[in-house]
Amino acid sequence: MSEAIPTQVQADFLSDGSVRPRQFTYGDRTLDVIYTGRQWIENHTRHVPVMTSAHDTFELIVVMPEMRWSVVRINKPTFV
Repeated sequence: MSEAIPTQVQADFLSDGSVRPRQFTYGDRTLDVIYTGRQWIENHTRHVPVMTSAHDTFELIVVMPEMRWSVVRINKPTFV
């Protein structure tokens, strides 16, 4: 797994307390989220696994209550 880097996230905060990310920045690109996995909270930090439209997987991390986001690349699919 890569090191977490700061990111900007467009997300909806739902009434059940979960987060639905729509887009985030990774380097100089803006990536669209097509799938959000099961979220969890550890030490005031929410972890949100996501898949992009290119089928890359990342973990978005938000430190609460500061709402400071970071992103970690989990993997890149291999095509045969």
